[in-house]
Amino acid sequence: MTKSELVHRIKRIIPDGIVRSYRKSKRFLLWERQQMIYTALVKRIRQKEEPIRALFIVNDASIWKYDSLYRLMEHDSFFSPQILVCPTITNITKQQAQDKLQRTFDVFSSHGYNVVKATEDVSLPGVNIATFQPDILFYSSLWTNYMESQYDVYNLCNYLKCYVNYGFSNTAGEWGYASAFHGLMWRYFVECEDVRAIAVQAQPREMKNIVVTGYPIYDEYKAAKGDTSIWKSSDLKFKRVIWAPHHTIEGHDGVLKFSTFIENAEEMLSLVEKYKDSIQFVFKPHPLLMSVLYHHPQWGKERTDAYYNNWANGVNSALVNGSYIELFKSSDAMIHDCGSFIVEYLYTKKPVMYLGHSREEQSNVVGRKAYCCHYHGDNIEDVQRFLDNVVLDGNDNMKQIREEFYDEVLLPPNDCSVAENMIHEIKKELCK
Repeated sequence: MTKSELVHRIKRIIPDGIVRSYRKSKRFLLWERQQMIYTALVKRIRQKEEPIRALFIVNDASIWKYDSLYRLMEHDSFFSPQILVCPTITNITKQQAQDKLQRTFDVFSSHGYNVVKATEDVSLPGVNIATFQPDILFYSSLWTNYMESQYDVYNLCNYLKCYVNYGFSNTAGEWGYASAFHGLMWRYFVECEDVRAIAVQAQPREMKNIVVTGYPIYDEYKAAKGDTSIWKSSDLKFKRVIWAPHHTIEGHDGVLKFSTFIENAEEMLSLVEKYKDSIQFVFKPHPLLMSVLYHHPQWGKERTDAYYNNWANGVNSALVNGSYIELFKSSDAMIHDCGSFIVEYLYTKKPVMYLGHSREEQSNVVGRKAYCCHYHGDNIEDVQRFLDNVVLDGNDNMKQIREEFYDEVLLPPNDCSVAENMIHEIKKELCK
């Protein structure tokens, strides 16, 4: 019997109440220990004469939310920023992991970042964080189980750690905004006052690390050019519509069940053909959707690859992975069933349809407000009505509601950019 099997058997005979109490006590002790370490670290860093080393840990370019912060640090002599690209090790083959590692590195390298790979070969251990002598670590995702355990938040206690939600926090459940991961951050930068309030209510002791700065996509969207080369044609007679399905397919293991991909996949391709003279479409799947479909009994690798290729090679369709800010800005509308996009697309102030059953019960206060800014659809007929009435004919009766949400929730505080708010908070603590 292995050690893990033994632990599993023991857990099965221990009452749930005792397990919960143990986990709560363990979480408190970890948090308390981390706060003591942070106090010592801040004192040490304040004495430094050389720039503060900021290391950004990332394994997927599509969830990168730190561009404006990195660029501001890059031009500030107080900081020395660098990006560490780590391999993904969960729900992915070795070859896929190797390809993704190189692809992610190439994305950051092509944009002029100071970036290094954790390893050249995903079958070998990654570089030790201590090699970079960082003062502050910035996590791109709370799902650190997708990377080697040495990069886990619990194994990097001796560094200041910061986090910005990789998706605008709008889902009900403490895991999304007030988990042990969030509590262990030195600074947890959140999107708006609503998110701060629900996180503090959930964990009043641990969430003292929260600072409301706004969400970084605001800065990126302001700086974006609206690059139209993403689309197959530059002809303005075509409306530009994004379809962004989530990866949480019903029956697939996971916390959330949002995706309507299985029900609508083939019919969405039919709509691409139907509107070939009036609409260009972009397929923007969640980064995890492909691997989920590879393991789906009705799909598999061959069918999935063929489907993605149909989108990529269509006359009036395209496949887009990775960064989506330019895609958003150059679009006219979006159809989706994603969690983070329910808020993020509203930065465009453009019409958007949420496809699927109401997610209000699974949403926090921000998610419910954002959901009310959407057109809603249950099936492909509803999608077609949205395309005909709102996108093509311009009957957009939700416009004012979206603009009010933008002003009340999305604008960052202090008449500053989001990155400026974060920099101010860091310097305020480390320059004393």
